[in-house]
Amino acid sequence: MKNPLYLLCTWLFLAACGNQENAAPAEPPVDSVPALAAPPDAPEVVRSIDAFPELYEWMQRQDSSFHPERFPMYSEDTLNQATVSHLLDTVALAPWRAYLLYGPDSSQALDLYSSNYLLRKRGGRTTIEEGGPDTEVALIDFRKGLRRRLFFSGPAGTLLDARWLDDRTVLLAVAETGAANTYRPSLYKYDIAADRRWLTTYPALLRGSAAGYQQPQPLPKSF
Repeated sequence: MKNPLYLLCTWLFLAACGNQENAAPAEPPVDSVPALAAPPDAPEVVRSIDAFPELYEWMQRQDSSFHPERFPMYSEDTLNQATVSHLLDTVALAPWRAYLLYGPDSSQALDLYSSNYLLRKRGGRTTIEEGGPDTEVALIDFRKGLRRRLFFSGPAGTLLDARWLDDRTVLLAVAETGAANTYRPSLYKYDIAADRRWLTTYPALLRGSAAGYQQPQPLPKSF
């Protein structure tokens, strides 16, 4: 007959082995846990309050109720995205090249005028006249030889201002004319490399005329 003490030791040993098999695996040290990759975010959208300070001052002079912080947060605009590109007509663009709004490396530019104005030759000079009620802003890509429409509006729309944030990000300030000498401003933000845009529209009509603002690349009356 086996010694009872021997049997007790054997039973304790087997019980300890069983507990180790059923125990949860030990967690690795904090330093050894791999960090989870952050999900890709949309390109940073510049705060509307910082977008066009000179334009905002002009708006406030017309209507003291305007405060840029009242612009809502940007939301992605998936309607009426004009993504069709056309071959660039360099001959037609030539008279307007001095008035393009060039990007940081000058390989791209915003064409704010060539679709909106007409050139007339009179007495040895070329005059510039408004070409119609519509407004268009196009992206000129000199490397690819393409022209792409970014913004288009009918008679109620007015381009107020435009700027480049970097070589792929463009901001436009536009306005829709209301009744009785009022207008409503909106801001568009474009990621031209990803072909995406965001929009924020001011929640109230402002007093004044949007047509009175000095455009970003003012045109001469003749040249």
